[in-house]
Amino acid sequence: MYIQHSKQTDRLVKLFPVMSKWYAAKKQAKLSAAYLHSTMIAINAYNKKDSSLKLLRANQKVETKERDLVVEKLNTLSQQKLTKRNFVILLVGILLVISLLSFWFRNKYLLNKQQIRELALANTKKALIDTKSQLKNMATRVRQDNNLIIELQKQKISKNTSILLSKLKSKNILTKDGWTQFQSLFKAIHPHFISYIKASNPNLSQAEIRCLCLEKFILTNNEMGLLLGVLTNTIRVTKHRIRKKLNLQSQDDLGKFVQNFRTDK
Repeated sequence: MYIQHSKQTDRLVKLFPVMSKWYAAKKQAKLSAAYLHSTMIAINAYNKKDSSLKLLRANQKVETKERDLVVEKLNTLSQQKLTKRNFVILLVGILLVISLLSFWFRNKYLLNKQQIRELALANTKKALIDTKSQLKNMATRVRQDNNLIIELQKQKISKNTSILLSKLKSKNILTKDGWTQFQSLFKAIHPHFISYIKASNPNLSQAEIRCLCLEKFILTNNEMGLLLGVLTNTIRVTKHRIRKKLNLQSQDDLGKFVQNFRTDK
């Protein structure tokens, strides 16, 4: 039969009822009943096939939906990984920028600090040189004035000579303010000399401390007397008291003691 060979059996659902009615009209009850039975079988087969097709389509829809869900999930995971990677890259970039800025600011700070330190050191050195120069000039001026006084004293004393000698002697006398200024300059060069001398020898008087400070510049007794405005003999007596307190035998010992006195304790 053509329908069976063509495998279009779905048409039997429509053909068998027609054949049953046709044979019923021709009074052929058996054939009509047979075709009616075949109609029922064809309808059942058709319904079964249709149900299988619907089930297949339903399964296909489910599989498609599951596949879409899997793809969507993979896309979501991929997007999350991409977002996470971009965040890590951004974070690393920010940290790198912060590190570079910190490094730059730190180097700038250290450079400025170094420059300030070098400037302060240069200023300190300059101030120290200026201070040494002032004290050296003072000592030189005292020596020159003392030599001039000695020369004038050798000459016949006249009124003008006497006036000049008085001026020379009074010019070099250290007043209270002058001694304060001298101490300030002295401490700039020898910052701990006076305090260490006092600490190690608390029985020394203020006049004896002054004498020891002037001894640091290797001044003679006459020059010290001229600077302090006292007689040379007063300087000798002061030095004698100092040697006695320090257990020193001679002026040379006193000079060595002052020059070698350590202030880096």
